[in-house]
Amino acid sequence: MDPDEPPSLYMFGNGHFDRNPTDGEEFHAAVPVPIDIGSMPVRGEFVSSRDADAASRGWDFVNTLWIHYVGGETT
Repeated sequence: MDPDEPPSLYMFGNGHFDRNPTDGEEFHAAVPVPIDIGSMPVRGEFVSSRDADAASRGWDFVNTLWIHYVGGETT
């Protein structure tokens, strides 16, 4: 963990990544989600990515854990 950049939480609406595709590399792997969010269906995904600019500079990938809410309406 980088002490100068604390963990962040981002929320994206359905279809966000369909409307804003990456111009670089992305690798996805399913991971178990050991959390209980009431009875809401969730799934975990480990994503390692970098955009085209980062790849051209030889920069490393950014690793992120995505938690997807996969049911019903959000409030």
